[in-house]
Amino acid sequence: MAPTYFSNMFNQNSYLNIFPNLVVWKHLTGEAQSWLVRYVTREEIRGTLFQMNPDKALGPDGFNPGFYQKNWELIALDLCKVILYFFFPEG
Repeated sequence: MAPTYFSNMFNQNSYLNIFPNLVVWKHLTGEAQSWLVRYVTREEIRGTLFQMNPDKALGPDGFNPGFYQKNWELIALDLCKVILYFFFPEG
């Protein structure tokens, strides 16, 4: 009974029936799609990290952005490898 209740509650069709005016029916252009899956650079990763508040909540690894910011020179290469592997596991 509970799985059916939550299935019905959270499926796409029920959402569209409850909030029909909140749905945006736009599609990304090919150029925008390509931009979303493009290779990111070390500079972009660094820029994103350093835009974060150093005291932001801890991540799942137990470290906040301040840890990565203060230790950037030491961990930059490995951190970038991990981030790139997350997005592009095939290499």
